[in-house]
Amino acid sequence: MKPKIINTMKKYLNLISKKFLLYAGILLLIFPSCSEDVLDETPLDFLAPENAYLTLPGIKQGITGLHFSTRQRWFYGTNQPVIAVMRGLGTDVAYHGEDPNSNMFLCNYLTNLTSSNTDYRNIWIWKYELIQRANVLIDGINNSDIAIWTSEAQKNAYLAEAMFFRAYAYRILVSFYGDVPW
Repeated sequence: MKPKIINTMKKYLNLISKKFLLYAGILLLIFPSCSEDVLDETPLDFLAPENAYLTLPGIKQGITGLHFSTRQRWFYGTNQPVIAVMRGLGTDVAYHGEDPNSNMFLCNYLTNLTSSNTDYRNIWIWKYELIQRANVLIDGINNSDIAIWTSEAQKNAYLAEAMFFRAYAYRILVSFYGDVPW
């Protein structure tokens, strides 16, 4: 008697699953996906890349943010002297102790310069964050309304400053890692 109940249950569940798939398919045909204009959000009450750099004060704030980010990472980061000290360690500028071939930090690149080294991983992350912020600001300046600028020279000055920070970040990355992705 138990096998009859199990077979009946299987048939019943099979029928329900077929009906569910049929109804789900009909619903998917009835309700097509959203159109592109529905998916575009227009931020009205918060700052986003689309509206942060529409005005000159917003662009100045973006430039100030690039200065702040660079200063924070260089002088006040969690590992304050990391970038300043590491740029010379392991080179002919500086090394630990009297023996440049010792096992001290950065005397052996094969053991020290690895992806598990948090200091060097953080430098990579921080510099690409700076590049991303500079790129967003550059796009904002290039897409800004011409009316907010007093002259083309003013616009170019802000653009040049943002481009400087991007180039600076790439310079640090290349000095640490060699060729890096653009």
